[in-house]
Parts: sequence; C-alpha cells; structure tokens
Amino acid sequence: MTMHTKAITLRSGATVTVTPFPFSEAVAAATDFNAVVDALTADVRGQPSPLPDRACLTVLARLVRASLTRPEDERFVTAADLPELLHAIWNVNGLRDYAKKHLRQALRAQAARANLFTS
Repeated sequence: MTMHTKAITLRSGATVTVTPFPFSEAVAAATDFNAVVDALTADVRGQPSPLPDRACLTVLARLVRASLTRPEDERFVTAADLPELLHAIWNVNGLRDYAKKHLRQALRAQAARANLFTS
C-alpha cells in the first residue's frame, strides 16, 4: 500500500514528514537512487554492495533530504533513524514494484554474464 506522507518521530524527539520524491528530484537523482537500490539488494543478489560505505551514506543523505517536507530537518536525523526513514521512503514512493523489477533485471544480467563465461 502506497501512502502519500508518513510522519516519523526521530530518536531526538523531533518529528519529520516523509513525502514522495518530486518528479524533478527523482529524475535528477535517478543514478543515485538506482545505486542505493543496488546497495540495499546486494545481499539478495549474493554480491557485495556496489557503493563504498561513505558513498552510500552520501547518496542516502541526498535521498533523505529530498524526501523530507522540510529538507532542513535533515539536521535532526541520526544514523539510528535511517532504518525507519528508509522504510517510510520505500512506502511513500511505492518502491516495492520498482525494486522487484530492478532486482529481476539485475539478476538476469548477472545470469547472462555468468553464461558468457561458462559457454
């Protein structure tokens, strides 16, 4: 079920509201977004994360900022808040279907590469 917004109470006690990415932001951050999806699904694919930890955190920070109704509220977010924030971002943007398709394509590409080396 896709929600339009989701209020999250952070560990600091501050409440932030997560909204769907504006289309312009989604387009501008498409590469970053795909990189984060790759990083978050790497274990499922049996692969190491394609992003170094620092790069992943930089991308996550941009995506969190783009998801907050008040981007300046990012200053209240801690690492401990990321799991709940990512879950909210996932839900409000309806990313389940996108991630399934993305993962399916990545697995097909991985299988095709493996077939090249075994044929």
